[in-house]
Amino acid sequence: MSIELITSSAARLFEKDFDLAYMRRFRAAGQRESGPLLGLCREMGWHGLIVDESCGGFGFKLDALCALLQELGRAGFPTLYFSHFVAPLLALDALP
Repeated sequence: MSIELITSSAARLFEKDFDLAYMRRFRAAGQRESGPLLGLCREMGWHGLIVDESCGGFGFKLDALCALLQELGRAGFPTLYFSHFVAPLLALDALP
């Protein structure tokens, strides 16, 4: 899996299933978080993007994570991806 594959699959998913009309309905309903969207992140494997392969992740570096975060931001993806999947891993990595 390459960074290009990550970004292109994210972009295609957002164009197809989570277009602007979806985001407007989501916001108009007053929702702040979507469990199904977090499940989608897990299905896509994004939760293990920067986890080492020896621990069951993909072993990507921060450049891949930044590329994915850029696509999430471009789409206005309504989920707390960073706080759910990224911040805990970065905190664990910083432990001695």
